[in-house]
Amino acid sequence: MIPRMVEFFFMLRVSLFAAMSFLVVTAANAWTSQTYQIVVVKSLRLMPASFQSIMLRHQEEILAGCLRPDEVGESAHVYDIASKTGYLQDRVEELTRRIPRRIHDHVPFRELAVDFGRLAHYVSDLNDPLLLVDQDAREPQYRRDFAIFTEKNIEKFPWIFHGHEDSLLKQDQLQGYLHKIASRAAQQYSLLGESYFPNGRLVSSDTFDWKSLPFGIASLSYSNSITNTVQVWFYTWKKSHGDITNTPLYSK
Repeated sequence: MIPRMVEFFFMLRVSLFAAMSFLVVTAANAWTSQTYQIVVVKSLRLMPASFQSIMLRHQEEILAGCLRPDEVGESAHVYDIASKTGYLQDRVEELTRRIPRRIHDHVPFRELAVDFGRLAHYVSDLNDPLLLVDQDAREPQYRRDFAIFTEKNIEKFPWIFHGHEDSLLKQDQLQGYLHKIASRAAQQYSLLGESYFPNGRLVSSDTFDWKSLPFGIASLSYSNSITNTVQVWFYTWKKSHGDITNTPLYSK
């Protein structure tokens, strides 16, 4: 597991990246920069020692990948639950195929670290209810507020980890796995709108406490983003024939 002192310096780099990237990644349909990066750092703690060792040497690259995964912009990061298709699924599928090939071809790990950062970003997006559904005309009034609310409360969220391997991934059913993630997150969509407009008028997230629905939804989204990032990374690492010995909390 990542030593606490090493994670401390990793988090210092996270803060620096977030400050430098603020103007780049404040699109309307995204978690904050800090949230994406914290998901990466927490997910690393649960990966095999071999993976951790490599990524700790390429902190800048993996954090850059999770902040700027592509050139199309956050508004294109979509997934359609009804048709089980979309850009997010396409990118996750592509990267989970591409990374093992690139490892086999001895591509430098500084480039692969960027790819793993991208994966974390897309998986986190699939856990964002407000990115998956667009049915509430009032959403632009609270979309950014919810992202900031999530970041501000991360240290208060209970962290529940659901294991390194999912039954669908063990069967190589990646599309079904991604659909399960997105479907679960989308169920929370209408509850957020109701919470922000309890009496037909917009309220600030400053009125939400740890017992509120938005707090619970944000907590689940954050926790699930970590679990799912670990699971997709672990799935991809195993496909790459990566060493999985000394994996924290892992049991076959």
